[in-house]
Amino acid sequence: KRLTGAATWHSAHNQGCMQHFNRTRLEFIASNAV
Repeated sequence: KRLTGAATWHSAHNQGCMQHFNRTRLEFIASNAV
């Protein structure tokens, strides 16, 4: 049960990291395009 909870948290954490990374990358590209 604890393992499943950890896996669920891990996938949600990775999803949040990817969203943050994509947002940061887009802002970086936009700032360079100016």
